[in-house]
Amino acid sequence: MRLLLTFVLVTFLLGCGDEGSNNTACPGSNVQGPALASGQPHLLIANNLGEEWMAARIDSAGLVALPKRGLTGESPNDMDVSGDLLYIVNSGDNTISIIDLKTGKVIDCISLGSGANPWEFFLDPSDSTRAWVTTFVAGDLLELDLKARSILRRKHVGPAMEGLFVTESEVAVTLTGFLGTEGTFENGTVVTFQKNSLEETHRHSVPPNPQFIFKGADGRFHVVCTGNYDVSPTGVPGKIVRIEPDWSAVLDTLVVGGSPARAALAPDGTAFLAAFYGGIMTYDTVTFSSGASVLTDPGFGAILARGNTVYAANFSLDAVVVIQLPSRTITELLVGDGPSALALYP
Repeated sequence: MRLLLTFVLVTFLLGCGDEGSNNTACPGSNVQGPALASGQPHLLIANNLGEEWMAARIDSAGLVALPKRGLTGESPNDMDVSGDLLYIVNSGDNTISIIDLKTGKVIDCISLGSGANPWEFFLDPSDSTRAWVTTFVAGDLLELDLKARSILRRKHVGPAMEGLFVTESEVAVTLTGFLGTEGTFENGTVVTFQKNSLEETHRHSVPPNPQFIFKGADGRFHVVCTGNYDVSPTGVPGKIVRIEPDWSAVLDTLVVGGSPARAALAPDGTAFLAAFYGGIMTYDTVTFSSGASVLTDPGFGAILARGNTVYAANFSLDAVVVIQLPSRTITELLVGDGPSALALYP
């Protein structure tokens, strides 16, 4: 999980109404956020505890935060941009906010039903009108119709589902193995489905608490397994698993330590890992070997890369750290209460 379990377990129990789309019930619909010019790059930040989203202009001077802020739903946990639309996953009230970035206004939302606890959002690479969402409590994989703003298909996979990766023909998810007790996990699982039929094609056991899947510079799928947040000698450390490009087999496992949650791939093939314990760590996705840590501060969760710049959100410090490559020069911007998700526009 991206936040401390003691906090996240509270948000799991929150619920909201029936499935569907209804602008009058959408969180934040009465507050206008920043209106953005499409030609100017911006970093978008969702603050989990502050329940707000904001934008910072990216220019030669670094990040410049815009003063106006919009509202999210409860416990925003993930977000992504498609065209001029921002989609924010609100884990606490089981909605996805839809925001027009040209105006900064919430134009609609998608309700996923009571007790869903949506976690990861992934735009379909083969159809811009589709997206996929994992749900932690319900254990359902959801395919969304973004045009109709509704659930198109639902596939029950299992509880404690988080990570998600969608290709042209397949959908892969992770089951974290969370047992319902703080810090207790069994081995995790990566499950792959044919996109058209949602028929299961592969299932692999992986180390505890797999949260994130991305494609490395080696062409394989890399699974970030967080461990149990216990950095003592008896704890389960963070590990990376590599899966073959056709999802057919687990190739190998790299122990990186800490509690990495998400990763961003730099142009040179280096993966930057954001960890709640362990700071910002690195490894080479081609040689599959650990690299030097960039920062050791606890509290990192969301991370992404834009060319030779890496942005990482620190939930505990209420800040976004900017790492400039290849020098790894570091600057920091205070953003708000509990930053938990990042996205780029355009």
